[in-house]
Amino acid sequence: MEAKVTSDQMKPHVLWVDDDDPERFVYERYCLERDGWKVTWARAVAEAAKALSRERFDAMILDQMIAGNGVEEQFVIWAGCRLLRWLRGSDPPAAHHREDTPWSALQRLVPHDANKQLPVAILSAYHDADVLRATQGASEQDRKALFLGKPVKEAELLGFLKKVRPRPQSS
Repeated sequence: MEAKVTSDQMKPHVLWVDDDDPERFVYERYCLERDGWKVTWARAVAEAAKALSRERFDAMILDQMIAGNGVEEQFVIWAGCRLLRWLRGSDPPAAHHREDTPWSALQRLVPHDANKQLPVAILSAYHDADVLRATQGASEQDRKALFLGKPVKEAELLGFLKKVRPRPQSS
């Protein structure tokens, strides 16, 4: 018996990681869905890491600063960078972290193999050159990662996703 593939399973899949409420980006999400993308939202580092370890994605929109569950105030600015470095396997082993922080989730989880080379656009309303440099230094492919400011420009967002959209496989 053959399993049916739903139209949602055939859509390219983007993970949007942002501690802002998804309702802030209603228009952007509408544009992505209109363009054929399935959008999954994660509002915290641990939530994003769980999704990246379970599911295969075709692209990621990553907020530079991610507050949320257990992120110490002084590390909020580095949270997006830390998540990307974990995904790329370039995150140095951390000193002991409390178990209730998102960093402990990064130590327990392993990214899905298909996500390790995931194309990423970095999103932020706050620009910190040191953090952006460190984020873009996560891997060779991230050196020229697209930086999207907030508010997001539809053309830049869709341009990035058009470039990284997977090609349909012919049978």
